[in-house]
Amino acid sequence: MAGGGETFSDDVVAAAMIDRLVHHAEVLTLTGDSYRTRQRRELLAKENR
Repeated sequence: MAGGGETFSDDVVAAAMIDRLVHHAEVLTLTGDSYRTRQRRELLAKENR
């Protein structure tokens, strides 16, 4: 687990905490661009004109 050991001093503890947090979570699959991606693409398109 990248970075988990830095915050919680132990990767096993970090993994256990994440497991507890997401145990009953539902996974949502989002499609399409994020607002940030869309805005960046529009900005680049304006700059390339």
